[in-house]
Amino acid sequence: MKEEKIQDIKEESVPDMLDKQYLEADNKDKLDYWAPLSRIIIESIELRDSKGMSQTDLAEVMKTKQSVISRFENMGRLPNYDFIARLALALNHSPGMTLSGDYMAVVPIEKQDLIKELAVKENISTRNFVQNILDQGIALKTSVCDESGKSNINTSLSESA
Repeated sequence: MKEEKIQDIKEESVPDMLDKQYLEADNKDKLDYWAPLSRIIIESIELRDSKGMSQTDLAEVMKTKQSVISRFENMGRLPNYDFIARLALALNHSPGMTLSGDYMAVVPIEKQDLIKELAVKENISTRNFVQNILDQGIALKTSVCDESGKSNINTSLSESA
């Protein structure tokens, strides 16, 4: 029985597992407070892994020590802006922040190369390309809802395809 639970955990993604724990938690206020930092840590680990970098490799690029990366990834260190900016640049990204986190979209790591390629083809920045996709999606959703009264984005998008 323990092996089945371990297998279930291995098959569940970290974000899915965290979402599940959040829904069952009694201390959602504390979790909401730390969620942005948790997301940055998860994203940085995923990016580091996708690039085949170890903590030591990342530390070298950032001109810091492996132990600093380890403490950050284990939430043992609160990063300042300089650390976050150097982390983003070391992972070939630009740092970004917003106070409107509920309205921020994040392109999944596995789609980022495609987005970058499409943006280059249109000769615009990836930031503007993503904003254009968001604007077009909102316009499509608004027009479909106005026409049919439906509010299911999945239905709306599949009907228009």
